Amino acid sequence: MVDHFSMQTNNTQLTLIPLSLTLVIIVLVIVIAVIVIKKQSRIIEKQIESFKNILRAQELERERIARDMHDQVGPLLSKLKLSFDSMDAYPNKQDWEDFKENSKEIINTTMSDIRTTSYDLMPRILYSKELPSAIEDFCEMMSRGLSIQIIFTSENYPTTVSKQSEVNIYRILQEIISNALKYSKAKNMSVSINGQHDKLIIFINDDGVGFDFDKMKNDDTQSFGLKNIESRVSLLDGRMQFKSKSNYVTSYLITFKNSKLQ
Repeated sequence: MVDHFSMQTNNTQLTLIPLSLTLVIIVLVIVIAVIVIKKQSRIIEKQIESFKNILRAQELERERIARDMHDQVGPLLSKLKLSFDSMDAYPNKQDWEDFKENSKEIINTTMSDIRTTSYDLMPRILYSKELPSAIEDFCEMMSRGLSIQIIFTSENYPTTVSKQSEVNIYRILQEIISNALKYSKAKNMSVSINGQHDKLIIFINDDGVGFDFDKMKNDDTQSFGLKNIESRVSLLDGRMQFKSKSNYVTSYLITFKNSKLQ
């Protein structure tokens, strides 16, 4: 006699097998669909991020060109203007000849630097000299014919600093020195670039009238140069300590790790 209960149990098991396979297939399809959707989504996200990177790079390049034109040409034209403003201080012919030669040199340097900026935004002088020598030449040129005395010193300058890092540091010092000449009414200024252990230390000090740091920083018409200095220091992962107030000396202490300048 056939065991009806056993037959029913076997039929039930046979019915469950296809159902199990169907469920497995459905789950696999869902998993594959999710993976495909996520992969497609990542591709789209990467494309969007790449597009954003292109836009950011273009904007950064525009900002860099603006900064370099401001830093490179601005100080030279400011020096030329200061020279013309002091024309009445030249009483004799020899003084006038010196003034004309100095003005011609500034104009020629400005034209040359504009051409250099057009090529690769690299200060011409840094092609042939290390940063300390370039800054010393800049200090000498900017103080020539003016009442301010700029004393430059440098010791143990690290040989591992890259040219791109030198460009940024050169721009920082250009901005600080140029601002001092235009606004501080200082008679004396000291600039030092020294290597100490694993750091590059820059110290700038002048005995001028000083200024209100917070007030200038919040003034969009006057803060471009200050923000430019801060952004360049930050770009090299440096640290800047600043001291100034109205009718008081101004000093900058800027520190970089050598490993960040390579």
